[in-house]
Amino acid sequence: MKNAVQAIIHEIRNPLTAISLANQSLNEEVEYVAPTLQTLTEIISRNITRIEIILKELMHANDGEEWQFASTDLCDLIEKSLQYAGDRILLKKVKVVKSYGLSLLIKAHQEKLTTAFLNIIINAIEAVKERGKLWITAYRAKDEVKVIFKDNGSGISPDVAAHIFERNFSSKPKGAGMGLSNVKDILQRHRANISINSEPGTGTTVIISFKNCC
Repeated sequence: MKNAVQAIIHEIRNPLTAISLANQSLNEEVEYVAPTLQTLTEIISRNITRIEIILKELMHANDGEEWQFASTDLCDLIEKSLQYAGDRILLKKVKVVKSYGLSLLIKAHQEKLTTAFLNIIINAIEAVKERGKLWITAYRAKDEVKVIFKDNGSGISPDVAAHIFERNFSSKPKGAGMGLSNVKDILQRHRANISINSEPGTGTTVIISFKNCC
C-alpha cells in the first residue's frame, strides 16, 4: 500500500511540474500583454504550491510519521486555513464573518488540523452561491474550546447527513468520499467531537468541540 501511494504521488508530481513551468512562462507573457490575467496565473501558482504541500503531507503520513502536538492558538490555524482558501473565496466573492474569543489554546498538530479546517471551509464555499456568507465563531466554553462554521448554502438532506463521515461516501458526482471522513479522523486524534446540522435550502452548521485545551 505504501509503495502504491508513493507511486501515485510521483505520477501526480510529473504533470504538476509541467503545469508549473507552463504557468511561469504564461505569467511572464501576460505581465506585459494582459496584466488583468496575471491574477489568474498567480492563483494557479498558489494552488500548485498547495498541492505540493498536500502531497508532501501524504508522503509523510504513509511513512508512519509520529504526530507532533504543540500548544497552539486555534484562531491562528483558522486564519491559515482561510488563507489557503483565499483564492476560492475571492473568485466566488464569499463574505467571511469572523468572531474569535480569547485564550483559545489547544494541543494540536498544526498542519493536520489546518487541513481539517480547510476541508470544512472549502465545502462551505462550494455550497454557497456567489456572494454567499460563511460565519466562523470560536470561543471557550468551560473546559472546552469550540469552533463553529456556518454557511447559507444549499444545505444537505438528512439521508446524506447520516452518512457524511463515512469513508468512500460522497454526495458530489465526482467526489471520492475521503474529505469529511479524513476530517473526522484528524479530529479524533485531537480528542475533538464534530457534529453537523443542516437543512436543505438554508445552510449547514459544523460544530467542533476540543477537550485538549491548554
